[in-house]
Amino acid sequence: MKLKEMGKPTEEWDEKSLTMGIHEMRLEAQRLLGGNEELPYWSWDAPRTREGFYRIQGGTKMCISRSSSFAPYSDMTWMEAKKPDLAQAREFTTGVKKAHSGAMFLYNVFPSLFWDKMGMSDEDIADFQRKLGELGFVFQFIPLAGFHVSGLHMDLLAKNYRKEDMLAYMRDVQRVERDNGIEILAHQKWSGADYIDTAVSIVTGGSAATTTTSRLAGISTERDLEELATAPANS
Repeated sequence: MKLKEMGKPTEEWDEKSLTMGIHEMRLEAQRLLGGNEELPYWSWDAPRTREGFYRIQGGTKMCISRSSSFAPYSDMTWMEAKKPDLAQAREFTTGVKKAHSGAMFLYNVFPSLFWDKMGMSDEDIADFQRKLGELGFVFQFIPLAGFHVSGLHMDLLAKNYRKEDMLAYMRDVQRVERDNGIEILAHQKWSGADYIDTAVSIVTGGSAATTTTSRLAGISTERDLEELATAPANS
């Protein structure tokens, strides 16, 4: 504003101030305005909230400025957008790359949004992340995908199990795991059973009479699941 009042161009200030700290900005303002006496009064502590937070004016430019400052020290940077907007994503990456051409970016693929209400077709949604990749978003993630998938399938299983008992679990879980080659079908491996058996074998010199995979009384859940995993799909 002060530069405009003095009839001076603001482009140089707009570009340089993006990556400057407060002290650097004061020095640059002195240079552009012609001395310390021309500096307008400004304190970043004056408008702080009663909780102590500093106030900021959010937006794409603010994110460009912050990411430009962090880019030299971060593997990747990102901004939190309100909606999937390729134009905004392009503005963001272009702005940061002006200061750091090799910058790489992350993108949160919005699990909190109802994508059906974003005015995008299924084709648009399917193509969205490919276009993000072209802009330099090398890491794209859904932070709560596991949370939603777990909740969805536990809800469906609970409802079906109430009506159909073990058939619901066998049909909707075990068979699906087997048919798709999902490793957690044999869940003992994921609980550390093999690791414990190996440790016990080392300690006992291989003379342990009981392990998690031994066939005591002809029963071994682990082996049964391994056999199920390799059985034909319709068995």
